Amino acid sequence: MPESVAYIQRPAWAKWLQRAIYILAYGLFGVAGWAAVGTLGSPAHEAGYLAMAASALAIVGVVTRLYQLELIALWPLITSMAIWVVWLVIPPQSAVLTGWLVAAYIPFLAARLLNLNLIARKAREEVAP
Repeated sequence: MPESVAYIQRPAWAKWLQRAIYILAYGLFGVAGWAAVGTLGSPAHEAGYLAMAASALAIVGVVTRLYQLELIALWPLITSMAIWVVWLVIPPQSAVLTGWLVAAYIPFLAARLLNLNLIARKAREEVAP
């Protein structure tokens, strides 16, 4: 897969699986934002609103395959996460946000696994007679 391609193009099952994984991941970041708004104080509370909006924008980018929207959304998501990390190291804090943040990372690891499996599959096909 060329580096200039933002999303998997084929096989079709991988293309759709990647899309579903990204939607799930960004959706979980939105839920983490919602958890922050509902349980944490300032500035983590405000970062929750920022994360929810950015997650929605990223999902629109994935669904429409307009990587530019996803790219724009990543900056506020990263900023929100940085604020939450600082907030979470100041005890005592709620474990609710921590759980959702960990859950949000799982689909990104699955996406990487998908990409690497496709690369390995292509390598096996090139070696096999």
